[in-house]
Amino acid sequence: MEFPGSLRPIQETKVYNEYDVVRLISKIPGSNIPIGARGTILIIYQDSPGNFEVEFMSANGQTFGVVTVSEDHLVKVEAK
Repeated sequence: MEFPGSLRPIQETKVYNEYDVVRLISKIPGSNIPIGARGTILIIYQDSPGNFEVEFMSANGQTFGVVTVSEDHLVKVEAK
């Protein structure tokens, strides 16, 4: 998968923190958020490991939605 702009995947880690930037790598059931959308982790659910509340945005900053998503749907990216 290509990542446009200055965001590239970080493959070495699956450790996520609040406010990490992520990309959606697979469809979220019941959601219209497109694969490849960039998002920010807002909440890490302590009672449900591997699940996060993520705000996904378009390249121009329009919010696609805020959804609960498992880490299986995400890849962490870094801004350069």
